[in-house]
Amino acid sequence: MATTYIKTSNGIPLSPNYYAVWYDLNGERQSRSTGTTKKREAAKLANKWEFESHEAERAILKDKQETAELMLEECRKLLTKKQKDRTHHAFIKLITRLYEIENGVELKLPTLREYLCEWMTHQKNKVYESTYKSYQQSINSLEGCSSEILDKKLIELVKGDLKEMQKALVKEADKKGTTRKTINYKMEVITGALREAYGDGLLANNITFKFGKLPEEDSKIKVPFTQEEIEKIIQHAPTSWKGLILFGAYTGTRITNCATLRWEDIDRENRLILIEPVKQKRTLKPNQRKCIPFYLRDCLWNYLNFIGFKDEGYIFPDIQGLHRDTRSKKFVKLMERAGVPKSITLHNRKDEHGNPRIGWRSFHSLRHSFNSFLANSGVSQETRKKYTGHSTDAANKVYTHEDVEAIREDLEALPDIDWAKAAM
Repeated sequence: MATTYIKTSNGIPLSPNYYAVWYDLNGERQSRSTGTTKKREAAKLANKWEFESHEAERAILKDKQETAELMLEECRKLLTKKQKDRTHHAFIKLITRLYEIENGVELKLPTLREYLCEWMTHQKNKVYESTYKSYQQSINSLEGCSSEILDKKLIELVKGDLKEMQKALVKEADKKGTTRKTINYKMEVITGALREAYGDGLLANNITFKFGKLPEEDSKIKVPFTQEEIEKIIQHAPTSWKGLILFGAYTGTRITNCATLRWEDIDRENRLILIEPVKQKRTLKPNQRKCIPFYLRDCLWNYLNFIGFKDEGYIFPDIQGLHRDTRSKKFVKLMERAGVPKSITLHNRKDEHGNPRIGWRSFHSLRHSFNSFLANSGVSQETRKKYTGHSTDAANKVYTHEDVEAIREDLEALPDIDWAKAAM
């Protein structure tokens, strides 16, 4: 029962007011000033405070007991399930439920969609814009076929979710004609993000470990044009495109490289043009990049003379200003106009069912044509690698007279493409 007293020091009262004293349910002494000098009023306050204190403590104990019972019940539910149902997801769900019971609020855990959104924000300043866009396209492609998995809590994900995602992409690809290689790239983007999540402690297990790729037998086989096909396309092309195609066939460089060639890149004295492969910008640091010199054989030199040499600027300004996708589409239109098929049946190459594979052509096929021309002219594989930019020993900007002669000798052996058959 509560009591009251006057606080003193060496027999001298420290305050005229009474203090209330009581013990809580744990047996700990509690003391508080009543703020009154009247003993009866102080006693009433002391009893009131003791009662309120005990009631509050009983309510807390009751809540804790109810919480403990709820937690035990949730645990019993899981433990009484069959072994196969005691999944990773079930245990994560239990932990989040226990947190909610204990704290009265939902445990905030990011979903896969939320995490990927945040991950993409960080990637924006870490990768090239083209790479960032390809990442974004890969993630967006999951919206239509794997939205349920994207809505799952990140911590709840298991390897089976990745497999389901892959299956959904395959199903979608079968409708659109997308290759397995493209699906593998999309899954690499997702698994790369999840590996970072695991490294940051947001995933309990590395669910990407030994996640298998799809076989890529269905991937498009890029095949070269014949000399006759190149001439047919050139005949149906406007002046600037004639030159672009010639440079593609005689340098093997990609359409972006050809479209951004500049007059300043030409060494007129030695009849060479210096080209820095566009792919180097994505894979090498500036101090590691190298230019490859190509000899301007007669047909290229005559074409440049025809359009008129200039001191500076783009050689093909009207094509340089186009979006890269537009350039590719325009080239396909030229193929159609020339009657050169985009795809051909490869009877000497079979798929896993024994059916002939399909070969595809685009501007990139000029690169394969260039490599084929070199091989058919007896140029060694090592030298071919140098010109196609597949070797880190690509020619530097500095070259000797002997280098020039070697380059001329290599490329003079290529067949002559008649670019002037049609009127300009």
